[in-house]
Amino acid sequence: MRAKSFSGVLTLVGILVFAELACIVGLFETRFFPRPSIALGRLVELLLSSEETSSGRFHDHLKASAIRLTSGIALASFFCLTFTIAAGFSTFTKRVASVIVGFLYPLPKSAVFPLFLMIFGIGNHAHIALILIGSLAIMLATTLAGLQRIEASGYLEVARVLRLPPVVRIRRVLVPGLMPEFMNGLKLGSSYGIVLLIVAEMIVTRHGLGVYLWASWDQFKIVDLYATFYLISLTGLAVFGIFDFLAERSMNSQRAV
Repeated sequence: MRAKSFSGVLTLVGILVFAELACIVGLFETRFFPRPSIALGRLVELLLSSEETSSGRFHDHLKASAIRLTSGIALASFFCLTFTIAAGFSTFTKRVASVIVGFLYPLPKSAVFPLFLMIFGIGNHAHIALILIGSLAIMLATTLAGLQRIEASGYLEVARVLRLPPVVRIRRVLVPGLMPEFMNGLKLGSSYGIVLLIVAEMIVTRHGLGVYLWASWDQFKIVDLYATFYLISLTGLAVFGIFDFLAERSMNSQRAV
């Protein structure tokens, strides 16, 4: 795991170094592709300072986006685990969960957002609802695949034959068994939630990274634009790294058992 992570980080550093050198020698037009060192330096400056811009403080934008994203992902995680655990006890609930995935997954989320604005208004609730339905579809589809794996292994059937209490089945069989797929679902759902969040914030809101991104483009602040790009990409990279690590840990614990 450490060797894979190191090779991935080394590849990313190599790409950034190549882009830096390409900008220095004039291969890239720096008016449109600023040097990574300058954009990353600007990102650090924005994170450490309380600079006031025409669109507001960067910290306020970051805080607003973080609240919306974590709230939406937390709700999606709760509903995902609730539905999947209930599906482990009921075939009817499993079919309902599959119908929810089939209904929500192909739904064009950005097209639904204006409807959420009509229902919830222009506050945080519309953004949270958008992240919820977008992330839930991916997380539920992935976690239901984990439930099928557990059923195929026969552990649930053994638990039924032994007449284990529901709490014991959940704590000893379902939750540990679902963790690898649930972590992968969290990884994909969180990443997709970031995309939905930025798009929604560009449409309507006063604070958020999407607002700052749009304002930077509108005012031709290219360095600020790329600094926000790097923040979003590094956040996604961190999400993938954390949940990949947790998924691998849960798989190793199952092999040990």
